Amino acid sequence: MTVPQVTVKTDVGGVRVVVCSGDFDLDTINVLVEACADEDSPAGPLVVDVAGVSFADSSFLNAWSGCATPALWPCRARSPTSCAG
Repeated sequence: MTVPQVTVKTDVGGVRVVVCSGDFDLDTINVLVEACADEDSPAGPLVVDVAGVSFADSSFLNAWSGCATPALWPCRARSPTSCAG
């Protein structure tokens, strides 16, 4: 298993770039979740670079979608019906 790494940087024009590498599963996904939950990251366009990811399960896809919409994370932790407007 390759240790997962996540780097977040702001590119030209304020685009936030999340660079991921290594293996991601339920036991290691927190590194991505914590990087995306960074309060200091600017709002705006987001690029997730997964070229270096050698393995990812469904927890990675869930966290990846959360990078774009961190306000929805509390809803994902509960049942989907609890998020209904």
